[in-house]
Order: sequence, then structure tokens, then C-alpha cells
Amino acid sequence: MANSKIFCGVPWYELNINNDGSFDLCGCQNDKILGTELGQVWNIKKIPIPEYWNGERMREARVRKLGAIPDSMCRMCQTKDSIGYESTRRKENIKSVIFSDAFERSFAQSPNYHRFKYSEDNQGFTQTTPHSLHINLGDACNFACRMCKPWASSKLQHEFKQLNWVDKNETFGHWTDDPNGWKNFVDFLDASGVGIKVIHVIGGEVALMPKFDWLIDFFVDNNYASDVNFSFTINGSLDYTQYFERLSKFKRTEIGISIESVGLMGDYIRQGGDIDQILKNIEQLNRQRPNNMALVIRTVPSLLSLPDYSCLIDWAWRQGIPVDNSLLVNPQWQLGSLLPDNIKQQIITDVQQILDQVPGESSAQLINQKDPNKINASIRNECESIIKYAQHPAPANADELLSVCAKKLDQWDKLKRINIKNYSTELYALLNKYGYSGA
Repeated sequence: MANSKIFCGVPWYELNINNDGSFDLCGCQNDKILGTELGQVWNIKKIPIPEYWNGERMREARVRKLGAIPDSMCRMCQTKDSIGYESTRRKENIKSVIFSDAFERSFAQSPNYHRFKYSEDNQGFTQTTPHSLHINLGDACNFACRMCKPWASSKLQHEFKQLNWVDKNETFGHWTDDPNGWKNFVDFLDASGVGIKVIHVIGGEVALMPKFDWLIDFFVDNNYASDVNFSFTINGSLDYTQYFERLSKFKRTEIGISIESVGLMGDYIRQGGDIDQILKNIEQLNRQRPNNMALVIRTVPSLLSLPDYSCLIDWAWRQGIPVDNSLLVNPQWQLGSLLPDNIKQQIITDVQQILDQVPGESSAQLINQKDPNKINASIRNECESIIKYAQHPAPANADELLSVCAKKLDQWDKLKRINIKNYSTELYALLNKYGYSGA
């Protein structure tokens, strides 16, 4: 019998492609093979999708999910599970009618049990095919976000090279420009597109990548769209209403908007943005969206965003837009747990004040954190999870990580000629103790 704290159905149904074409096991995976030697081995530029799907790496992943040892790649879901938040693992298991509070019975009665059992009996091989795609289309981006990586942002690449954080000769080509990689992807869609039910697209900023338009057109023009849930993540700076007519053809569409703060810290964390304009853009999207579309605020709670996170939750609640967070696990020098106890206690107090205002719709039976029809339960769950997260003790090496944080932000801010004290006096006071001075 699989373990209730470990099992996850992702390796049986979801295909993940990173910016460089490397295949990874999950969109939430903390230690990706992106940009590594292993990432060049397991890569769509070299391996057709059907070959990878039953290749050694995916077979091993399925065996691990059926085993008794937690996967070290899954810290984000493990952290979310520990604070009662809706993790990707739990959401994916629900799709197979497997529930955490009745795991053994629901696992044995799952309509997909025979598929999991087949893999258990056959060294991880599967007879399933991918029906969910999680795709990074490229690195073109107009933002340089503090928690992001240069593979996902052309602007960040330029800054990291200036800071000598990556080699000045480093190249960050993406797979959609590689003829063989793109051919392997198109061949897969031509053969299996009718079976795709879920697509999630990220970048970069997807509107800046031509293949985003191509992908929408492929599913619309082939009359597949009406059976597909299509979602993508944006930074809120560009006009996406131009896509609304085509997106209305899909079974369901979801736009995730990545913001971290509705105040000044929003511009500090997501460099290149104007948070006031971004909030106006989100409100416009919310007013004009087609009936099949939902919006969700996508956040990465961190040391930088948590002190005023309550304001973001409150704003989202009043807009009727759910918040779905991806707790930061990398870089570790931005972990929210590094915050001192006095700031954590203030976070708890501030978030509790929001929680006290939200009508008491229970979050206990919430199935989908992103469901706008359950906005009160969703917001309550967001508040409860942030409170629990803020109660986490700092790691043993907190001082070391805070020193790294202060040093890196100091270098970065001197390059950009800014100072965090103009965005948050309390974070300046904290980091200044560890050597931050800024511009």
C-alpha cells in the first residue's frame, strides 16, 4: 500500500518542460535539473516525449511515489502539507479520487488504482500517457524578480552577469528555438493533442514569446480547446485582453497573476513593475474576462513579502480573487522562516485581523484553493496557512542565511541604485544588522 504522506499521482499524468528543454518531474519541484548536465541528458531537444515518458527517470519517480521514503525534491508540498495548506500533491491526488483523510480506502477504490498497481508491478513503467502539460516556453521577460532565476528572465540574466553571479559568457537558450526540440513537441501534439486535458504555461512573460500564440491557435484551430483547461501565469504589466476571444473557446481558462505585495514592496521584489498600474490592470482583467475565465493571485511568500502580506490578502478578498501561494523553498536566503520572532508575531496579528473579518465559511472541506465561488473559504485557508507558516521556527543556520541575504541584496541594490529602506523600514533595520547598506 502506498504511503499517504508520500504518494502523488503527478508522474502518471503530468509532463513538465523547463525553459532549456529539460524534463522535470513536477512544476513544484525544488531542485530542478534546469541548466545542469543531467538536464541536457533528459531534454526534449534530444529525447522524444514518448521515450522520456517511460524512460528510466520517470520510472524511478513512479517507484518513489509508491514507496516509503519522502522525495527530497518535494519540499514545497511537504511544507504546505505541514501547515494544512492545499499542496499540489493533494490536488493531484484528488483528481484520482484519493483523499488524505481516508487515504487507504480511497487509494484502493481509486479509478486509477490499476494504473498505479501496474507501475508497482512493472518497475515503474506505465500505460498512461500525459494528459497534463506544464510548459516553460522561454525566458523573455520585462521583470527581474528577487526570487527568480536567470533561466526564466532575460532581464535577470543581464543583471546577474553585471553582478558576476553567473559567468558573463553563459548562454540561456530555450528549447522552443531549437528545431529538434520544437519538432519533438509538435510531433507529440499532432499524435496526442486530442488527449491533452490540462495545459499550464509559464515563462518569462508569456505574451513576449511567439510560441504562446501558436499554442493557443493549435488547440483552437484543431477544435481541441473545448475539452482543455488552459492556464498561464503573468506579471500583470501587459494587456492580455487581446487574447480573450480565443481563450473563450477553451473549456476553462485561468490567469494567474504573480504579485507579492500591493504596496511599495511589490515594486522592490518584482523589479521592473509599477504596482499601482498592475493593480489597475488586474481590476480591468477581472471586469472584462469571459465567462469561462477565472483569475487567481499567485504569490511566493518570502522574507521580503511576508511583513505586509496581510494587505495583499485583504485586497484580493475585496476583489473576489483567490490567492494561491507557492511557498518559497529556493533561494534559501529568502526563506520567510528567517524573519525574527517580533516580525513573525506582527504578521500573525495582521493576518488574524483579516481572518476575523472574513465570514466563517469553513476551509476544512475546501477542495480547490483557486475556486472563486468559495472565495471566503479560500481566503480563510490562505490566512490560516500563513499564520501557521509564521509560527515555524527559524532554521539553525538563520544568521548565516541572513548574512547571505544582506550581502546579496546590498550588491544588487547598489547596482540598481536603490535602497530597501525606501520600501520597508523594518526589513532595512533587520538586514542592516547583517551588513546591508544599499545605495
